[in-house]
Amino acid sequence: MTQSSDLVTLEGVGHSFREGDARRVVLHGVDASVARGELVAVLGRSGSGKSTLLNLVGGLDAPEEGRILVAGQDLARLGDTARSEFRRRHIGFVFQFFHLLPTLTVFENVLLPSELDSRDAGEHARELLDRVGMSDRADAFPDVLSGGEQQRVALARAIAHRPELLLADEPTGNLDEAGAAVVLDLLVELGREHGCTVIMATHSRDAASRCERVVRIEHGRLVEAGVTVG
Repeated sequence: MTQSSDLVTLEGVGHSFREGDARRVVLHGVDASVARGELVAVLGRSGSGKSTLLNLVGGLDAPEEGRILVAGQDLARLGDTARSEFRRRHIGFVFQFFHLLPTLTVFENVLLPSELDSRDAGEHARELLDRVGMSDRADAFPDVLSGGEQQRVALARAIAHRPELLLADEPTGNLDEAGAAVVLDLLVELGREHGCTVIMATHSRDAASRCERVVRIEHGRLVEAGVTVG
């Protein structure tokens, strides 16, 4: 069977949240696709549904309407255990607030996603820490790192298990300008080096301009915003 050129496909996706006695629709009839190896930015203001979209694509939530396929798999049709296993093998996450485990060292945080699946996990983790400029902090704990340093560690952790899909939710939203520039450079470079498909949610036009394609969320729908040079 021929492998599809699209890694992610959204078909008629809708989702809403309850606010008091009413429901607020954040996504409505979304149809979209992301090709394998593509670097895409989802641009929108706070509350527009960017994080919701990434959570749905990553299988953290299930859409109320429509379906989402990742590598041909409809995650909403999987049980909790199978869905978690799929995420662990195929999807990496980078969050605005890092989500590093405070009781683990930098090295242990990066090692965690891949240590059960790879004999060279330790060596690979150290290579990634060197790649993001954090090898000298391998034995440090997250609470002594700056925001930019924590995000570089989080990026190394997200790529450690060699995922097909990397989802980055406002990865520079909690960083100063200098730290944001470093993280964006690494996100683009590591995504390409590892052959990842990258979807980045951001409110920053500067961050979005690093991507090959930009879509905006407007009134619950995705609108093409043009192609840029990453």
